Amino acid sequence: MKDKFKKIEMTFYRNNVWGYYLILLVIIGNLYTTVSVLNMITTDWKIGVSVIFNIILTLVLFLCAIKIKVYKSEWVWFNFGLAAYALIRNFLILPHFYLLESGKTVTVRIVNYLTVASLLLASFITLKKVKDQAFFRKHRQGREVRNG
Repeated sequence: MKDKFKKIEMTFYRNNVWGYYLILLVIIGNLYTTVSVLNMITTDWKIGVSVIFNIILTLVLFLCAIKIKVYKSEWVWFNFGLAAYALIRNFLILPHFYLLESGKTVTVRIVNYLTVASLLLASFITLKKVKDQAFFRKHRQGREVRNG
């Protein structure tokens, strides 16, 4: 039990590097998806919309990575929303907005599924560590009350 508390206590001093690196991996996956889709679609107004939207999405992802790195659990909900967006992109946006055939987008869809998995894993890691920190604080307060 003492080793578990020591591990939890270390999270107060160390950054959440696993969550941070997983979200950086998502940024790379989003960049790959964006470039691949832009190479497949015809030249029209959809390119401008896609570029602007993906610049904003990349900035939000980077902000999420920074906040998750310091265990801000509120930002985990953005990750769940971004994971939902990646799924929507696979099932609705690619075939209906960009009018891309399924055969052309196999690699893009796989990368999207990997980004969903990375976002969810980063979110669950962060939530577990935040829950452990709350448990540690509660346990330490209870010990101080009994000793004080």
